[in-house]
Formats: sequence, C-alpha cells, structure tokens
Amino acid sequence: MVGPAWVRRGRFAALLGITLLVATTLRTDVGEIVDASSRVRCTIMGTPRADVLVGTPRDDVICGLGGDDRIDGRGGDDLIIGGAGNDVLVGGSGNDRLRGQGGHDTLRGGAGHDRLWGGPGHDVLDGGAGNDRLGGGSGADQLRAVDQRGFRDLVVCGTGTPDRALANPRDAVSRTCESVRRANPTTTKPKPPVVKTHAPVAVDDTVEAVEDTVLDLPAAGAGSPVANDTDADGDVLRVSAVSAASGGTVALSGGTITFTPAADLCGPAAGRFDYTVSDGTGRTDAGRVTVDISCVDDLPVAHDDEATVLEDAAPTTIFVLANDVDVDGDPLVIADATQPAHGTVVVTPYGVSYTPDADYCNDQSDEDPDFFLYRLAPGLSTARVDVTVTCVVDPAVADDDAATLAEDAGPTSIPVRDNDDAREGETVIVSTTAPGHGTVQIVDDGLGLTYEPDADYCNTPPGTTLDAFTYTLRGGSTATVLVTVTCVDDAPVAVDDAATLAEDAGATAIGVLANDTDVDGGPRSIGSVTQPAHGTVVITGGGTGLTYEPDRDYCNVPGTPDTFTYTLAPGGSTASVAVDVT
Repeated sequence: MVGPAWVRRGRFAALLGITLLVATTLRTDVGEIVDASSRVRCTIMGTPRADVLVGTPRDDVICGLGGDDRIDGRGGDDLIIGGAGNDVLVGGSGNDRLRGQGGHDTLRGGAGHDRLWGGPGHDVLDGGAGNDRLGGGSGADQLRAVDQRGFRDLVVCGTGTPDRALANPRDAVSRTCESVRRANPTTTKPKPPVVKTHAPVAVDDTVEAVEDTVLDLPAAGAGSPVANDTDADGDVLRVSAVSAASGGTVALSGGTITFTPAADLCGPAAGRFDYTVSDGTGRTDAGRVTVDISCVDDLPVAHDDEATVLEDAAPTTIFVLANDVDVDGDPLVIADATQPAHGTVVVTPYGVSYTPDADYCNDQSDEDPDFFLYRLAPGLSTARVDVTVTCVVDPAVADDDAATLAEDAGPTSIPVRDNDDAREGETVIVSTTAPGHGTVQIVDDGLGLTYEPDADYCNTPPGTTLDAFTYTLRGGSTATVLVTVTCVDDAPVAVDDAATLAEDAGATAIGVLANDTDVDGGPRSIGSVTQPAHGTVVITGGGTGLTYEPDRDYCNVPGTPDTFTYTLAPGGSTASVAVDVT
C-alpha cells in the first residue's frame, strides 16, 4: 500500500516536511567513525511517545523522535533515525541508512547494501544480506555480519566498553569488536563476549468488531495484537496464547485469533481478551485486547401462536406480538397477514382480529385447527397462528306465526313450534308476553301454548288491529304471534220483567224489550210468548212489543202475580214477566 505511515494504539505518524538537526556518521580512510551534524528533512515523523511507523515503497526519511519506537522502512532507499528511546529499526528491501542515536537500539538492515550506526547505548546490529557497514558506537554492542566467512562486510565498533562482533553462525570467527577496524580483521586476545537478551514488551490494543460477527486477527505481523509490541533483541513476535475473554469467546488456531462476540452484544469496550506475546526464545509478556463492538439493528423475530375462540364468536383480537422478540427493544409492527380457510383476519394495532365463518368449528378429534400466517416489519419474519374454534350447540330459532279463531272461542292451541328451526337443540317455549285482548298459557312443559280471546272480543272489522303476543325459546330466540279473532253475531239476551195494572183493565202494553240486551247492537224482537193463568198476552208491532189483559174480575194478592214468558228472536233467549193485578 502506497501512502502515509500508519498509527496504532495512540501512536501518531505525520507526513510533515520538518527539518531536524541530527548526528551523522562518516567513515575516514582508515575506517574510523566520526560524528558530524547535518540537517535532514523528515517525510514521516513520530511523536515523543512510543510509535509504530511504516514507510512507503519510495525513498523515505523516517524520524522516531522520543519514545521506544518500532520503524519499518519497507521499500526504497530509506534514512531511518530512531532518536531517543530503545528503538527497533528495520531497513527493508532498499539500500538503507539506520541510525539508532540514543538508547539501547536494535538495527536490522535487511536486503540491500545498508549502513547501520548504533550510537550511544548497548545496541544490537544485524546487517542482513548485501555488503553492509556496521558501526556500534559507544556502549556494549552486538554486531553480526551474515556474508559467510571473514567479515566481508565492514564492521567498525566504537570505543570504550568492549563490543562483540559475530560472523555467520557457520563461521568460527568470534572476537571482540575493539580489535576490528577494517574489513580485513586483525585479532588480539579475545575477551569473553557479553550476551544481552531482552523479553518482549506487550502494548494493549483496541480493535473494532461488528455485533454478531466473528472477528479474526492474525497471530503475528501487521494487524495482529503484537504489531505494536516491542522486543529490544529484534526477535520476531507472535501471539502464543489467548485467555480471559469477556463479552464473548476467544480461540487461537493455525495462526489466527478468533473472537466470537456474545449474541446481540454491542457497545464500546463490550468485549476483551488477554494474550501472551512470545519472542520465540521462551520469553513472553501479557497484553490485553479491548474490542469495541459496533451495534447492528437486529430484525424482529416472530414466533408461532395458538388461540381458541367460540363458534360464531364476534371478531376476536389475538395478541400475536406478545411472544415476538426484538432484542433492540424497537416497537413490533405487523406487515401483513394471510387469510385462513374458515374465517377472516384483520391486522390491528395490537395484533390481529380473527372472525370464524358462521357455524364453523373444529374442536372435534378428527379436525385440524384453522390457521393463518403473519409477517413482521422490517425483515418479514413469519409465524403461524393456529386457531381452535370450539363447537357450540346452536339454539333453536323461532319464526313468527299467525292464527285465526272465532270470537268467544275457548283456550285454543296454536302450533307455534311447527315452523321453528331446532338446529342442534330443541324448541322448548320458556316464556310468553300477554296479548292485548286475551290470555296465553304455556302447556306440555313448553312444547305448546294456548290462546283464549277475551269475551265478545273480535278484530275482523276493517281497520281493527290484530291481537299479538311473543314467545321465547330456550336459547333466547323470540318470535311474534298475530291472532285474528273472527267476529260472531251474538244473540240478544232477554231479562225478566214485572208489571202492575188494575183489575178489569183492558189490553195493556208491557215494555219487556227495554231491559233486554244485544252486545252486537243488533235489533231485538219477540218471537213467541206463553199465556198466563189469569189473562191474555198478545205480540204486537211484528214482535216489537206485547200486551197483557187480565181476566174479568181477576185480581191477585200481593206476592202471587200472574206470570208468562216471552222468547227473543234470533237466539231464543227467554224471560219471565210477573204481573200484579190490583
């Protein structure tokens, strides 16, 4: 990747055109190292803290400044200046110049013809491939030239504390660096080498992960937890173990660290785990990786439901959302629903409303429940709702009736149940209302009823309202009965009479019809008479009246009147007439 240096775990690298005054090294014609000062323009620069700086494929000038820095030049002919601190400088593939300056530094030239200058401090210098120039500077340094035998590279040590210069491991040459001033070494009595070893230093990390997504990290190299760790010996670092995971699980396998976040967990520092960094020589250190887990909007999940309603029930709300889940706590919304085979479903703000078809039920052992599907939004998670419709005995249904009977009829049975629908029950009359002009009685334990009109009531003249009453069946169904009462011409009724007249009176009219009655208001007429014991009775006016004439010289003692009867027409009602003759 061509671009600026990168920053990890609070490190800072800037592409700045800043000019520094730094110590430089020059070789004299006799192989001596002298100090001078020069100005360099840094293209990549760190901070006073511990930085991790990486160069570009071009020719870079990388300046670490203070802190224990790790600097990798990568491609190009680079100038790398560590500055103060215990730094690790790696040249890369070009012909590089590495300057440790202050601190106990580790310099590795890599490929190419490199120049390494340790400076003050106890440094470790490794030229790598190519014809390199190594200068330890002051301090007890370790210098290695890898070009087979004989120190073909130029190795120049500093003054003061003895250094140790090593050839390739197959070379038997191992001597103090103080006796080597040119490429063709001369030897003096060797001094015991000073071996310097350091454990790696782990630096805590923070990484980004995504909710419900596995995070894989390499155990070594760029992007791994050890990328910002340091090792003064320049050893290759890698993660050798992981442990103590929180907010998930962690495993190390095949060079990959796998962190699996706990389900639905998210937030800053939601997870973490510890790791062990190893330099391959048995020396380790422990660090911690904090995992920031980015939240993801989890879709709602619908779960199957069951419900029970009664046959012929009104629309019933089924709270299908009650067992559905949105782990983020968002409101649950029904997107749509299918229609069941034996009912109707309507989506409501609280769930769904289910109405069974008329007379449908399915609670018998051989019947499956009615069902429908619904989906949540967003995501369209789908669930099934099974509905058991409990069978109910349908009550009988009463239908209206009509009946006709004659005026003054006695209690008359009206078969109102004949046209009622028993359905799954039976037609039993449990109550009636009173008609306006008659009497209703329930008979035979509810299996029948009778109607009796009031005396002389009829309703057949035009414009007369029919008599009516209602009856109710067991189960609550009610019907109306209209009763026509046919008018009948009632016969007139004769009422007894009494009269008084004088002895030897002539034929005298007696108004016997005056107190007689006809409820229908019809004419009253005398059809016949009987003769008294002591007089004569004659019908007059074509039956509209009669006369009584006593026998000559007849009179009677009070309390013993002469009597006769008369009969009205039509109907034949008869009355008696008592006549006192004084």
